[in-house]
Amino acid sequence: MRSIIFLIFVFYIIYTVFIKSDNDEVQKEEIKKEVQVKKETKPVVKEEPKPIVKQEKVDKPKPVVKKPYVQPKLSYFSGSVEGDSLGTINRTKYNYPTNIAVYNKSLYIVDEANQKVKVVSNNKVKEIIFHEQNKFTKKNKPISIKKISSIVVNKNNIIVADYWSSQIYKFSKEGTFISRYKSSSSNKLNKPLDIAEHNGDIYIADTHNNKIKLLADNKIMPYSGKEKYGNLDGSVDIATFSKPSKILSYKNKLYVLDSGRNKVRIISNNSVKSLKIKAKTFCVKGDILYYYDIDKKAIYQYSLSSGKNKKIIEDKKIDALYDMDIYNNNNIIITIPEKHLIYQVKI
Repeated sequence: MRSIIFLIFVFYIIYTVFIKSDNDEVQKEEIKKEVQVKKETKPVVKEEPKPIVKQEKVDKPKPVVKKPYVQPKLSYFSGSVEGDSLGTINRTKYNYPTNIAVYNKSLYIVDEANQKVKVVSNNKVKEIIFHEQNKFTKKNKPISIKKISSIVVNKNNIIVADYWSSQIYKFSKEGTFISRYKSSSSNKLNKPLDIAEHNGDIYIADTHNNKIKLLADNKIMPYSGKEKYGNLDGSVDIATFSKPSKILSYKNKLYVLDSGRNKVRIISNNSVKSLKIKAKTFCVKGDILYYYDIDKKAIYQYSLSSGKNKKIIEDKKIDALYDMDIYNNNNIIITIPEKHLIYQVKI
């Protein structure tokens, strides 16, 4: 009996020490594996689909493409060889066309060597011969003007400057003599090259006296400049000029070309100011002053507000130009006396 109890006890010891402990280890390993599997296996969370937002189409700004600058073209306007004929513009002949003036859609051209003025209107050309009417016979007698240097045209009259006799004449629009303005000994003119109407009065570029003079109330009187050659800016009382050869009135200002120094001067509110350009001749439209640059031999446009310069055209045909003016709003008319030709540039 004791032996049986002893065997049972030994078996229990063996069981608890070896077999049970092994089973416990196996169970522990299985538990660890289960925990590890749970950790590695995460629940799959279904993401809700995001709502589709329709984006409005936004037109992309088109790239700005700068158009290449195209130089205006010089084209023929009138004239051919030396002569004196009328008709359509392309059949008219001139002999040394110089000064030009524009009034009421008509272009007035001084035909210097022919001692007359030709008028372009509606593609046709007519002439004005200056004459004096005999009071008794009513016959017209031509008036010999030695050299028509400049004209001014207004509603009723044509004012003419005679360069060689240094006199100013007044004619009707048909060319009939009305009056002659002689300067006094104290205000004697000396070969005036240009005249302009400004606020109802006539201003004279008294070229060889280096002065600007005023014709008002039938009298010629001083306005600005000294006999001494100069280019001093300031009030009209102290300003000096250097052979003023062109004078132009535009929007309450006078523009003067000093041919001695190729300067453009502006007279406004009785004060003289010089522009920083070198010109042979010029014309004005709006804020732009168009001028022929005597050094660069090209026509430029100069902004009177910003002072910016831009070349318009360069052509050897216009190197000998004399005068230029705006005609029909968008054409610059250019006279070439030596070639007896007139050209135009569209602007």
